[in-house]
Amino acid sequence: MALLFTVLLGSSVTMLAYFINQFNETSLIREVELGIDTNIASFRDWIDMDMDIEVDAILEQLYKNHPNTWYTWYNTAGEPQYGNLIVPAQPNALLAEGIVRFDIRPEDVSTPVDFEGGRTVAAKIHTFEDGSRLLVAQDIEEALNTRQRMQVLGGITILLMLVVIGTSFFISNYVVSLINKIAGTSRQIMATGDLSKRIDINTSWDDLGNLAAILNEMLDRIENLLQGVRRVTDNIAHDLRTPLSRLRNRIEELEQHLKKKGNSEEHNLAENLIQEADYLLVTFNALLRIANIESGKRHSQFADLSLDELAGDVLEFYQPLAEDRGLRIDAHLVACQLRGDRDLLFQAIANLLDNAIKFAPPGTAIELDLVAGPAKPQLTIRDHGPGIRDEDKPRVFDRFFRSEESRNSPGNGLGLSLVAAVLELHKASIELRDAGPGLQILIRF
Repeated sequence: MALLFTVLLGSSVTMLAYFINQFNETSLIREVELGIDTNIASFRDWIDMDMDIEVDAILEQLYKNHPNTWYTWYNTAGEPQYGNLIVPAQPNALLAEGIVRFDIRPEDVSTPVDFEGGRTVAAKIHTFEDGSRLLVAQDIEEALNTRQRMQVLGGITILLMLVVIGTSFFISNYVVSLINKIAGTSRQIMATGDLSKRIDINTSWDDLGNLAAILNEMLDRIENLLQGVRRVTDNIAHDLRTPLSRLRNRIEELEQHLKKKGNSEEHNLAENLIQEADYLLVTFNALLRIANIESGKRHSQFADLSLDELAGDVLEFYQPLAEDRGLRIDAHLVACQLRGDRDLLFQAIANLLDNAIKFAPPGTAIELDLVAGPAKPQLTIRDHGPGIRDEDKPRVFDRFFRSEESRNSPGNGLGLSLVAAVLELHKASIELRDAGPGLQILIRF
């Protein structure tokens, strides 16, 4: 837009300058020609009156009426009979058709003059019917000076307009770059969920700098609130894990005691209580594991690894479970090298494959593909199950979220939250697509 308006404004200024220059040129010529033609008409009127007046007297009278105009009269033989101006043999330039321009000095004029140095005059020769001619030269120095001043003012106007254009383009570019910075940072926060990012703007004198500072303060506030919520959740999980473990151990002791007594009903009840305690412990351990991953403390475990071998290990681990459920896993793994935490990546891929096996109908196939991609590894897992509704896709990575279709299946809603935390730690993205039927999960490392 700035470039477009620069071109439009520049074209307008150029046309305006051209118009002003042509107007000044035309006005000068029209004014000079009108003045000369007026003098020639006055001379002709004196001649047509047929009064017994000498030509010299007529021209003297015309000079008195027009002191800045000089005349030269030529007879039919072309000889000058009267003149108060020495006409140069070669004029300087042609001002217009029939009008020449040349410079004169005080010594070129036989009448008293009030100027020093040179003056520029415009002259025109009129030929009468009898062959005599009259040259009328008019001083155009002031008109030329006015024209030159107009040209200078026009040049200054063009220069100022260029400054305005340059300044406007700079301001537009500056504003757009700041807006792009704000938009880029916001897009990164939305894409990664990393609220620690801030808008990098060091100016505070402009409105956008003030807006960026307010947005950064808002991000600080949001990050602190979310960290507070996570901290409370993590503290609850950490503080309750010990008494839950102690409670489980006591129930296990009770279960062993009831088993020795042979009380089967109470023994079964104790086993159910142990399973519930295990479920709670798994949930709290998952919460603590996610918190540990999100804190970024696992970078120390990063090492070079073969992603295809890791995916193969996950496949080998889940192959028997898939066969028991009547499923087939079709794998296509290309050698890919990656730097990351092997245990966490194993857990993330295992969670995704476990979900695919859990929801895929018997007799169908699960596809596991690993390709190098144009520059980075890309892992795809596809099943032929019910998939995920579009309105649920943005929420499936939230802690404890479970869709209506999966509420009756075992789980605690933390599996995909763990996957999201692991992938974020490895700077990877995950995308959920409809496979029609089923779900396709695309991970780009």
